[in-house]
Amino acid sequence: MPDNSAMTTPAPLGPIAAGTNRFRPGPKAAAARRAWTAEGPVLFDSAEIYGLGRSERALAGEALVATKIMPHPWRRPGGLADALTASLARLEASTVRLCLLHFPTRWRDNSGWVRALAAEVHTGRAQGIGVSNHDLGQLREAWRVANEEGVPLEVVQDEYHLDKRGVEAEILPFCQEHGITFQAFRPLDGGRLPSSEALPFLLERRVQPVVGTLNPDHVREALGYSKQLARVSPTI
Repeated sequence: MPDNSAMTTPAPLGPIAAGTNRFRPGPKAAAARRAWTAEGPVLFDSAEIYGLGRSERALAGEALVATKIMPHPWRRPGGLADALTASLARLEASTVRLCLLHFPTRWRDNSGWVRALAAEVHTGRAQGIGVSNHDLGQLREAWRVANEEGVPLEVVQDEYHLDKRGVEAEILPFCQEHGITFQAFRPLDGGRLPSSEALPFLLERRVQPVVGTLNPDHVREALGYSKQLARVSPTI
């Protein structure tokens, strides 16, 4: 039976997350961080491959961080622990709010990777786990294995916006049925969609947009939409 002794009640994810693919150590990222957290904690979404680790370094000391581990062809599931150790060192942290598998592996069974993720929750180095870029079959398997390990699959990430709505057919209903938070990356389709339409579209559907910007004005605008909708529907 899995050892749950290190598991604690994690902080809520909130309605919106900060995408940090373009974060690098320096004044721009620092200004964006201040804007995101001006009124309270916000989840910062990073990955070991973003800027070859520089995104994580730009978030050093941040309280609420999700990072993603890549199942490289040369890396076996047992290597996830070493990868997370390196990420934690760059983040100057002892734990992350979320640790995700960045992509499903194409060359071996995914179950070992999900078990490795769950093990990090049991050790306390991750407070929750998730997967990104998974199809429905891969998602079902990840959910099943996580449950076997006594760790709920907390989040699923995929591209979702007004002009790309394929997840509505199967992925989003699965997440809603099983209480999994769906996080939408590229919610503005790379800046092509107006935030005034794209963000309310997602927030109204209880989807967490992962908004990638270094512009403090754009940060405040995004946070404004989430607060505006929260006043209308307090459950957002």
